[in-house]
Amino acid sequence: MRIIFFLFFMILSLGANEIYSILNDFAFEKKESKNLNIVESRVLTLKKDNQKCLEILLNDKEVRILNIFEYCENLSKNSAFKAYLENEFFDLYKNDYSEFINLQIKNLQRAMQDIMLYYKLHLTFTNDLKTMSKLDNLKLENLDKKEGGNIYFLVENRACVELSFLRINEKMAMFVKALKSNEKNCQILTNSPSFKQLSLIKDEVKSYILD
Repeated sequence: MRIIFFLFFMILSLGANEIYSILNDFAFEKKESKNLNIVESRVLTLKKDNQKCLEILLNDKEVRILNIFEYCENLSKNSAFKAYLENEFFDLYKNDYSEFINLQIKNLQRAMQDIMLYYKLHLTFTNDLKTMSKLDNLKLENLDKKEGGNIYFLVENRACVELSFLRINEKMAMFVKALKSNEKNCQILTNSPSFKQLSLIKDEVKSYILD
């Protein structure tokens, strides 16, 4: 990634000599002036298989594809990718969702720990969720006391994350899986690096052994 600067001039009544003067002053002082504004931008260079894929211009006002290299030329006709950049990606870049994500991750981890501890102590589950965890945003579905099943973690009162319990090689294992959802806040949570650390290891679903 490299950082670049765009210089914008108020040139309605500026002559060539004045423009040279403004630029000259900027070169010395490296700061904005009455007739010159600076917008800091970043150029993101993405690679695939160690080959340059594309370059993206990014600042607080826009996101734009600068170059699509031959290795990823299929993206040039991909309207869905362009829509993603201009909408979901740009929204995530402009807005700070860290407080929301941190709270949800904290609650999800608490739910995981509560349920794991209950199972370790009793070697069984219960259909009374409040006995296993005091969190309100949990929902049971097809949970067998001995063989496991599913508990859903809710975001905006909708199922967002599946805590799946399966018996594997005589041991009870828990898996944390993102559910498909059109709900924006759920997508923000499950697409976040913090959630992926809980859920995945080397792009495979991580297992937590309960006993």
